Amino acid sequence: MQLKLSFPNDAGHQDTVTCVSWNNSEEVYTCGDDHALKKWNLLTTDSQKICDFSEDVYPLDLHCFSRNTNVRKPGQDQMIIASSDGKCHLLGKSGRIEKSVEAHKGAVLVAQWAFDGASFLTCGEDGQVKVWSRSGMLRTVPVQASGVPIYSACWGPDSNHLLYTQGKHLVIKSLLPNVKPHRWKAHDGLILKVAWEQINGRIVSGGEDGRYKVWDSFGALVFNSMLHEHPITSIAWAPNGEMFAIGSFNTLRLCDKSGWSHYLEKPETGSLYSIAWSADGTQLAAGCANRQVLLAHVIGRRVEWGALDAKTTRRKTVVISNAVQSDSDILEFPERVIHLALAYKHLVVVTTTQCYVHNVNIVNTPVIIDLREGSVSMVLLAEKHMVLVERSSLAVYSYDGRLISSPKWPSLNPSSLNPSQISLGPDCIAARDQADEKGSIVQSFKWNSHLNMIAAIQDTSLTLWYYPYILFVDKKLVRKTTVIKDSSEFGHRPQVTTYVGNHVGIRRSDGALINSGVSPYVAILHGYSMAGAWKDALRLCRMVKDEALWACLAVMATQAKEIDTAESAYAAINQFDKVLYLQHIKEIKLKPVQMAEMSLLGGNVLEAEALLLQNGLIFRAIMTNINTHNWERWVHE
Repeated sequence: MQLKLSFPNDAGHQDTVTCVSWNNSEEVYTCGDDHALKKWNLLTTDSQKICDFSEDVYPLDLHCFSRNTNVRKPGQDQMIIASSDGKCHLLGKSGRIEKSVEAHKGAVLVAQWAFDGASFLTCGEDGQVKVWSRSGMLRTVPVQASGVPIYSACWGPDSNHLLYTQGKHLVIKSLLPNVKPHRWKAHDGLILKVAWEQINGRIVSGGEDGRYKVWDSFGALVFNSMLHEHPITSIAWAPNGEMFAIGSFNTLRLCDKSGWSHYLEKPETGSLYSIAWSADGTQLAAGCANRQVLLAHVIGRRVEWGALDAKTTRRKTVVISNAVQSDSDILEFPERVIHLALAYKHLVVVTTTQCYVHNVNIVNTPVIIDLREGSVSMVLLAEKHMVLVERSSLAVYSYDGRLISSPKWPSLNPSSLNPSQISLGPDCIAARDQADEKGSIVQSFKWNSHLNMIAAIQDTSLTLWYYPYILFVDKKLVRKTTVIKDSSEFGHRPQVTTYVGNHVGIRRSDGALINSGVSPYVAILHGYSMAGAWKDALRLCRMVKDEALWACLAVMATQAKEIDTAESAYAAINQFDKVLYLQHIKEIKLKPVQMAEMSLLGGNVLEAEALLLQNGLIFRAIMTNINTHNWERWVHE
């Protein structure tokens, strides 16, 4: 992955560009020491002066908030500008100053909207942090003057916490009353910039000591960079939380969320005072000391599947290659490419307004899907369908472009989902509960590419669930079908990237990709189960003598209503209560009742009831609901 840099030919600012902000994916606003506010259009590559400020107003920070980031419906709601005269200016669409507030004594160094746009914060040389309403009314002063200027501050992911600098220290302050701030020493020199990412909750800080550091939300160090020649002057997270950009003197660095570097560029621009990402995460803009505005596009995104490889070589170009046949195809698109996904013989390319689904055997005739919102943040692929995650919704499509469903659940927040929190299986979606803090123990997980198996990094271990469906059958057997491997060999904070066949792909914190092998017998057992080869499945389990295989076979056979196989499997794992129950089922003379009892053993009460009712066994159906304490259903019958 790399950056392609460009500088607009249009005459820009007459002095240092101190702040930049995006209105939508094709419009950038900039301010500088020449007291001018300008708008840059990336489609036409020209600039337009919006307004001039008075000679005593030197803009130090700029932040646009737009509720609609779709380029098809551009519309900026409001922007705020922090200035050196202690005021904070609120501007509307036309660039007219709608309101100016006396915010701080001394310069206002930061002004930033909350993620929901309902309020904004400011901080300044007086050492205070203030929270204001959207209309510019002071709400609260969570941080009183401490005598130390606050050079940088930002909102927490939930907008209920603030992060700010205090000399060499970082402080997390809750907006709730009677909550003690969390303060720790972060750098050996003055901290100049800090950014808190919304999705993963990670923090990046940079200071005069020439280092940038990555922290988790509890203040634990994740990554400490090498020493740079000059102080870190700007930091910004990409909206998807997968990478961030660092700016310094004649330096622009693109980094992974874990801290390691993707790409380093050395433009002759002087210091980069401000960096901002576009909403789709494919472009960034930076304000430079040499009066220029730097624009960069992320290219070189690569996805692989088997022998196939797809890579973005330019903004609107994707090259798909076959390593076996040594050939390649070049795909040109009318709009900028935002996302790539390749799996199951399909290449999915998302642009700003459309989604192109290519069959890898016929790449020149794609299926085209018009996007609902034009802000896709993630693409998940399975064997027969795919999921598009947009700003406010999830949509499941077939590969022929047909909408299958739009799943929702109570704690769903699509805008903050990332690949480590959701995965797509052959017939279901697995997602980590965003409202349950205990879910943070699971750092990342993936479904197997072909079978119903899950691999996850959980706490300090690589955990493999050989048959997740067992949760719906017997929770006591979950541990028996789970294999836990020590992840110390993967280093600090590894992440599961792929789970294909018998191999789990893991990315270490230093960016290295390594593979971990999985027992091949589990996949063979799944194959026997799907083929109905129960005698072969028994022979396999007796040969391997693995308790996890026996437990999987027990549940598989129960679901398939194979009484003898299930009895042998349960006996092998010492589940004698189920063995006795299966022997009781074998003594039942009526075949429909036997099948209903097997459905009950498999946890499927509704199927058992339906079998009994279909065969006219109403009294048994009533007794089944009574025995399972399903009183409402019993009364209904």
